[in-house]
Amino acid sequence: MKIDPATEKQIREFLLGRLPPQQCEELEEQLLANDELEDLVRLVEDEIIDQYVDGPLNHRDRKAIEDHFLLPPARQSKLAFAQMLRIRLRPKPIALDHGYGRLPVLFAGTSAAWILAGAISMISVGSGVYVAVVRKDNQAQTKKLQAPPVLASNAVPALPTIQIVEFVVGDLKSASPSETVEIAKATDLVAAHIPLFDGPSPEKSYTVKIQNEEGRQIAFKPDLKPNIEGDGSELIVIIDPKLMSPGRWTALVTANRKGAPTAKFDCTVR
Repeated sequence: MKIDPATEKQIREFLLGRLPPQQCEELEEQLLANDELEDLVRLVEDEIIDQYVDGPLNHRDRKAIEDHFLLPPARQSKLAFAQMLRIRLRPKPIALDHGYGRLPVLFAGTSAAWILAGAISMISVGSGVYVAVVRKDNQAQTKKLQAPPVLASNAVPALPTIQIVEFVVGDLKSASPSETVEIAKATDLVAAHIPLFDGPSPEKSYTVKIQNEEGRQIAFKPDLKPNIEGDGSELIVIIDPKLMSPGRWTALVTANRKGAPTAKFDCTVR
């Protein structure tokens, strides 16, 4: 599927509720008869959600997303999942305790005996407070467990089932059965993992296109931020499993900097 920039822009305006009524009707009629156009709508929809979560967005687009685009519950669920995914993939900060550095200044001129006596007093008081807090918390948890469950009217829908699909460095050889992937029927979303070779210091963003051998494109991310874990980094693209039919899929990855080469990564679905 070749993406026409004019068509992509028209779909974006349609999803944001800014397309004139006559053009809306014409586009809706085309959607009923054109499966590829429907796939493109899903791609643009995912791109809008990514931009809303990651930014940047101007005030006009953000208002259109909140006032019109996010009205359907299905898109609200997609947004909730995207936000949850960002939280899970966000590196956990390492807390640094700088209190020890201030200790000599804080107790300068104070004898060791007085410091020891004060520390013992603080520990005694702190232990009592800690025990009281823990006891109160246990009582609250017991009451909470004994209370009947309350179902909120605006409860968040169950999180979708995700299947991870690994892309490897592209080559020309045919994939063996052990190297192919089968998408489970119960899968709601496919998370395509694409490794980067920039170590813990990748580029700020990448352009990623995922397409099959015929050039049918199922994902296009022009400003994808890398996920960094340990000494490596990777890109993660969320795909509708209905779009990922059996066959060989290629991810084209280009760092968003001048003169950057395009790397190829492959995955074969059976």
